[in-house]
Amino acid sequence: MDNLHKALTEIRKIPELYIGKKSLERLYAYINGFIDCQQILGYGYHSCLDGFQEFIEGKYDLGTDHDWASIISFFSTTDEAAMRTFWNYFDEFMNSKK
Repeated sequence: MDNLHKALTEIRKIPELYIGKKSLERLYAYINGFIDCQQILGYGYHSCLDGFQEFIEGKYDLGTDHDWASIISFFSTTDEAAMRTFWNYFDEFMNSKK
């Protein structure tokens, strides 16, 4: 399990503690900041979410310039629904990599 996966496991338990509220937009910003920090520090970071963009595009049968968070949010009625959808897809994606 990589560091991002560990962080996401903790965020999933209490998102408000880490990102302020249940918001896929905030989670997406956190993830990008985490990955950027790892790269800046020279860790040559490999993310547990490598390939997740393509996975989400496949779920919605899209080829787009929009990021995975924007896609999920567009097809969700609320922030909370978007977060639930993300976690469901995240679990499915992680299981598909085993």
